[in-house]
Amino acid sequence: MAREYTPESDDDTHDRQEHQGSYIFVPAGAEPVRSTKRRRKALSADEAVPQKCLFPRLFSGNESDLAIQTRWEIYHKLWVEQEARIRDVLDSFNRKTLDGVSTFVSGARSDDYDGKIPTALVLTGPNVASHAPLFAQFAERIREKDSTGPVIVLTSKDAANLKGALKKIIKDATMTDEGMEEEDSEDVDTVMGRRGGKLLNYDLQILQNWCTLHPEMKVTVAIQDTEAFDAAILGDLVALFSSYLDRIPFVLLLGIATSLEIFQEKLPKATIRMMQGEKFDVERAEECLAQVFNEAVLGNETTLRLGATMCDLLMDRQKNHTQSIQTFVAALKYAYMSHFYANPLSIVLGFMGDNEGLGKVLTDEHVEAIRNLPSFRRYRGIRSITVSSQLIYSQVHREKTGGSRDERSLCFVRG
Repeated sequence: MAREYTPESDDDTHDRQEHQGSYIFVPAGAEPVRSTKRRRKALSADEAVPQKCLFPRLFSGNESDLAIQTRWEIYHKLWVEQEARIRDVLDSFNRKTLDGVSTFVSGARSDDYDGKIPTALVLTGPNVASHAPLFAQFAERIREKDSTGPVIVLTSKDAANLKGALKKIIKDATMTDEGMEEEDSEDVDTVMGRRGGKLLNYDLQILQNWCTLHPEMKVTVAIQDTEAFDAAILGDLVALFSSYLDRIPFVLLLGIATSLEIFQEKLPKATIRMMQGEKFDVERAEECLAQVFNEAVLGNETTLRLGATMCDLLMDRQKNHTQSIQTFVAALKYAYMSHFYANPLSIVLGFMGDNEGLGKVLTDEHVEAIRNLPSFRRYRGIRSITVSSQLIYSQVHREKTGGSRDERSLCFVRG
């Protein structure tokens, strides 16, 4: 069985080798190749479910399978909760900027800007590592919550040349229809080129035809690292957007890491005159880190507390070697994983207030390890404990609510 892919264009002005027909031979009964987009969706769904347990068997190989699996699941559960708290803090921290940009894009009309391109100048600051998540928040807000239209996030590596930048803009914008898969792109080409031969995939006429089918949508192009862009390519993009502005409602988001003065010196005055908009400031990364640490790491809802040594290590590393919030979050996740990876007693954190559930998981090895904890010995005021194999209920959290996490985590032990 064979499927023929015809040339995209018969225009003699282009290299014919780029548009020669090709054939794909699929054996009868073979499973069709799934699109990469659909595969990415399947992987994303699986990522939410904990994978096969990768933790080692502790207690010199005597740890039960139930205890190992419990440690693995509790680690995933607590980290998902912690990550959600961090995400909430980041969302609230940038909420003022997100609201301002969202309002600007929703109300942007070229007629209100004297025929110039509505442009949001986002002063992101010098912390380049924080730009990607910020622009991801912009895209999610405008595309999904506001439903204003497609958002195309461009970086300097996406625009090695003008042709590559236009390809990405057109592809990302026209593939935002709900339920559209990559294998449907041929149908899109047919619709876009229905007045004649198929158009080249970097021709803005494709995007114009798409906007005709979606007259209520705006096309937002967000350039994440404007300073790293080639000035000539950026100028050509702005000129093209300006020439199509009466047919394609473009809105620009420009991330500026330095200052408006340096940005204006980089571009020709003719390019600057094609844009008009507003300036938006982003809070400093240092303030964001402090808020994440105070509310998400040290907050009352946090189950796993970090010790003073670990906190100092994380903060010193962040101050002296990295400046990215994402790097701090990755280091925090590593600290969580390390705690559950090598500490068999970490399962206690999953049963706060659930004495019965903890009793089903604890073994004699856990009890012996608990007895040897310095914090437990200090609390009991004795050096050794010898009891029969009965359940010893010790409501430590009731009397020691101000004590250490080890003391407050212990609900009962089995002797």
